[in-house]
Amino acid sequence: MYPTMVLSLVFILGGVPQGQSKEEAVAESRRLADLGEKYYLREKDSRAISSLKKAIKLDPGCIKARYILADIWADRDDIEGAMKEYRKVLELDPEHVGALDKLGLLQLEIGQGEEAIKTFQRALEVKSDDVEARTHLGEALETLGRLDKAIEQYKKVLEIDPDFTAARVGLGIAMSLKGEEADAIAALEEAAKRDPESAEPHYHLGVIYETQRLEEQALRAYLKATKLDDRYVLAYHAIGVIQSLEGDYRSALKALKKAVEIDPEFADAHFDMGIVLEELDSTSDAAKAYKKAIKADPKHADAHGYLGLIYEDAKDLRKAIQHYRKHVELGGNDPLVQRRLTALEKGR
Repeated sequence: MYPTMVLSLVFILGGVPQGQSKEEAVAESRRLADLGEKYYLREKDSRAISSLKKAIKLDPGCIKARYILADIWADRDDIEGAMKEYRKVLELDPEHVGALDKLGLLQLEIGQGEEAIKTFQRALEVKSDDVEARTHLGEALETLGRLDKAIEQYKKVLEIDPDFTAARVGLGIAMSLKGEEADAIAALEEAAKRDPESAEPHYHLGVIYETQRLEEQALRAYLKATKLDDRYVLAYHAIGVIQSLEGDYRSALKALKKAVEIDPEFADAHFDMGIVLEELDSTSDAAKAYKKAIKADPKHADAHGYLGLIYEDAKDLRKAIQHYRKHVELGGNDPLVQRRLTALEKGR
């Protein structure tokens, strides 16, 4: 009884008992990796991290533990930590398609588009029919403006799996960017038909309709997206913008509040809420919204400009000039802000 208790306690503390064989250490590492995976799937990240780190300490070559730990760091936006662990996985297994694919996504996220393309291509050298890696290759090519090559990749995915929604949506987006709007709409409508539970096709249909100045159709598409996914923050923001432009400020405010509730760091949603609140004569609340936009994105030029206008109306000329100057410094070109700054500086 006591030796078993001591052995368990030592493993709980993350150490390796004296006299333990390498095989025993590897077996315990696998058990801890499995336990960490269970915690991760139950969204108990702290316990998952603890188990996974213990697994790695027992066996630094435990690929499963490192891979799941990388996923957790990625979920937490610790890009450096996630990339470090995915690379360690690839040192142990250079053909780990999952690690290659996720490393490529992180490279794309931080602006390393060319590196991401190479990483996705490495994944496809290992498994040419991996629809996720090939779709992500299409997205990387699309991000770099290589639309024809992106479309080629999306079409290859759809030859493998005609129901792979992300590829069909990507195809629609790339076609839209090329100006082939009729084909883009057809692709997105087909995606919606094949995957009726996905909000993505409807959102991107809304984007196309909006560029065509078909606001009513765009609004319907965005509303459909939020019906299918009530956390679709971009759709709520788009709804708020359209309703604001139509003069339906109460509805716009409701949609924009939902957007910032989902993502409190969504600077543009805070900014547009400020505009709506000004239309509703809630100037003090508008100022708060602009300040939240600036807090979320200190480089939001228009939020600085509009906040400056409120300060000028309140006769706080020092703060007005401060924000007007920031607007210009950040590349803002609002003519009213520029005129007011010139007038105030001349009046000094």
